[in-house]
Amino acid sequence: DANLLKQIEAVIHPRVQKVLALRSKDVSSLVYEIPIINEQTNLGLADYVVVITASEQTRLERLLAKGMEISDAKNRIQTQNRQTFIPKDAFKIENNGSLSALSAEVDKFMVELAND
Repeated sequence: DANLLKQIEAVIHPRVQKVLALRSKDVSSLVYEIPIINEQTNLGLADYVVVITASEQTRLERLLAKGMEISDAKNRIQTQNRQTFIPKDAFKIENNGSLSALSAEVDKFMVELAND
């Protein structure tokens, strides 16, 4: 239910942002994993945004492998597709392959980060 989701987000997101703001003061690095970035996501604390994506087919196969029913998996993917926003300056990583391929892409980002 879209209305229920919005109500939940209205309660959770401000609290999460408050905690992040407090914790970011005490550390030199902070990794914040966001399942779905949208236009309302406050990325103001972020120096870098890394978006890891996978094709719909890959996501479907992975959800089914975890035991999710096909209708639930398709609904989740459709919801994510409608809500996802990728900032233009985000570092993008495709995750359609193996774990070692993903690791290699993350290594590329880390090199770029070190050279920044």
